[in-house]
Amino acid sequence: MGLCANSRRPSIFAIHGLNPRSKDDATHAWDTWRTPAGPQGHLWLRDDLPQHIPDARIFIYEYNSTAVYGKDKDSFVGKANELLESIRIKRPDRAESRPILFLGHSLGGLLIKQALINAHNNPKYTPIKEATTGLAFFATPHNGGDWKLLSLGYVAAKIAVATGIQQGDDILETLKKGSIFSDIMQEQFRQQLMKYDIISFWGAWDNVVPPESARLGMPGDRENVVKLNADHSGICKFGASQADQDNLEFVQFNIKDIYKKALQKPAPGFHGWTPDHHQPGSYPGPPPPQQGAAGTSTPQPPPLPPRFAAPPPSHGKTPDVGAQAAGTQRITGVAYEPTSTDARSLQVAGHKNAGRWEQARQLEQHMMNEYHRTLGTAHRTSLAAAYDYTATTINLGYLEEASRWADWTFQTSSSALGPKDPVTLKVNRIRGVVLNIRGQHQEAENILAGTLVEQQDLLGDDHPDTLETVKELAMLWRTMGRVKDAETRLQHRMETMTRILGENHIRVADAAMDLLSLALHAQRASHHAASFFGNSQFGQVAMLIDDIHRRLRDSVGPQNQVTIRALKICGEVRLTSGETTAASDMLRRALSNAESLLGPDHPETMAVVCLIAALCSRQDGSGGISFTTVSTPTMRPWLERYATWLEQHLGLNIPETRQTLNLLGLSYMSEKKYYEAERYYERLVQSYGGVHSKAAQDANQMYQLCRMNTSLNRRAAGGGADLAGLFSKLGFLGK
Repeated sequence: MGLCANSRRPSIFAIHGLNPRSKDDATHAWDTWRTPAGPQGHLWLRDDLPQHIPDARIFIYEYNSTAVYGKDKDSFVGKANELLESIRIKRPDRAESRPILFLGHSLGGLLIKQALINAHNNPKYTPIKEATTGLAFFATPHNGGDWKLLSLGYVAAKIAVATGIQQGDDILETLKKGSIFSDIMQEQFRQQLMKYDIISFWGAWDNVVPPESARLGMPGDRENVVKLNADHSGICKFGASQADQDNLEFVQFNIKDIYKKALQKPAPGFHGWTPDHHQPGSYPGPPPPQQGAAGTSTPQPPPLPPRFAAPPPSHGKTPDVGAQAAGTQRITGVAYEPTSTDARSLQVAGHKNAGRWEQARQLEQHMMNEYHRTLGTAHRTSLAAAYDYTATTINLGYLEEASRWADWTFQTSSSALGPKDPVTLKVNRIRGVVLNIRGQHQEAENILAGTLVEQQDLLGDDHPDTLETVKELAMLWRTMGRVKDAETRLQHRMETMTRILGENHIRVADAAMDLLSLALHAQRASHHAASFFGNSQFGQVAMLIDDIHRRLRDSVGPQNQVTIRALKICGEVRLTSGETTAASDMLRRALSNAESLLGPDHPETMAVVCLIAALCSRQDGSGGISFTTVSTPTMRPWLERYATWLEQHLGLNIPETRQTLNLLGLSYMSEKKYYEAERYYERLVQSYGGVHSKAAQDANQMYQLCRMNTSLNRRAAGGGADLAGLFSKLGFLGK
């Protein structure tokens, strides 16, 4: 069949499984899909399917499967590359935008999966991976029922026996070992499968591949599992019998479904309307932001974890991250992967992995608005793009814009897709994060805990969306002082990610740091800082984070945002233990790398700035991270930089901003610099804006005391000392 006039129509590639010894390659390739066997048999791919998916090109792939499955892993991987090359030459430049659908019978489905892994790792074949939108598996043994490699090998060996392979044959022994399938058994490939629409057909009369093995176990919106009344061989061939015709109806309906979805998805690399900027009301979405005093809107970053409140209590336990930190293998993988089949999504991931977050956000904004214009605001693709943009926006710290987009996307997705749709749920998670940042902890917990339950029921415990919600809920609980609950969640999350991605993946290292950071806070709370020297649990935390940093530095380099985070935590460990010289070296190196890679206003950069302020506030070697209110002139420039960033990005009415303003006010008052202190307390009072609380009353009292002191100083030089004594009695100044 030649190219159709409409180059957006899908190409379908049908891949057969293991050859019987009695058939040559060509005969088996065709007989897999036709009945009765032979040239006169009914071939539904030719005779029936085109009536339901017009204009599609349909190919049957012919190969020597005995040679593929009967040798070693290299042969299996090499044959997958041959499949990709055969597809590549069938896709000239003008057909590059064609979506691809794969049909795989039995072990042929495993070859398809290996080909997609190869395409992910080889830029020459990346366009094929990006163009693939749908997969249909017919009795393909995915996991042997329990995700164990040997179990998959056992089922594959049963298939070989069913095709006539005799005991003692090399192919049978190779399949039993299962080692040739090690790539597709890696759970990270499960994340790649989330990009496709999948149908898994299983046979009610199949005594070779059990139903639990013939399904991937993906979420319901990704995988449709369909029972056919057929045996292992007959599951993908349909004659004139009523049973076969009933099966054919199920098959054609489902393939037509993924065919329609393929046509709805934007072509890889498609560029349509991409505005350079927006005027209020010129694009779909939430209302434009309110204008500030200067007439321009201010981006809002998410806050850092509260650093000034008392740390949560310890539970005397060091997290079990030894498997991640003690290894000697290089760390692999990337922190961010494409979220869609649009080729620009690959560019977005590249920007994020390289620390170019603003470029990533700009491109996501262009994609989102293009989808809104071409597909409509309620289309799934448009809403998924809105989520991606919102997630990047809050990660960069633009709180108000992220809040508006999260609310709008949540409302639109709830109406268009339903309140329990995966897109709706992950947008709702961002709404919970916003509430946590604003200090509305109970409301945040209600949203995050509710979202987690829904995601667990719909997507499963191992789904990336579920694991991200686990992390955000744990971060909230840390803020609320529920360290044990947070530790349990983060420990489970890290163990799950280790099982899915492997212990040497960069995202597993990042998850380990979440847990170690929590342990560091807990250790600091349960012991006086001076006792950290010689504390075995604290020493273990220090050793683990040092090892993670070393492996990251040696594997991905110092100019990597995950490496920078590890170095920052190493510096925090030294600061906690009183090793101020080592802490200073580490934190200043982390700051230099963060400013160079991420920019001076990135939240990770400001996290380092905050720790340097804590370092400068240290007055002795007693250990512990705390801000004192004695004279610390070297601390204030760092803390003032942090306060300015908080005000300009988060606003005045955020708990972190208020705590920072209060610390600066107390710091100046400890030196009797009441004019400077008055400026900070005036802004602190403004931040409460009519709120009646003890904290608001305390802030107003301090502000009034500053005003009294500055007034008295104009008349009597000694008034300030008297007021300073009063402040000390009131408990506002450190001893």
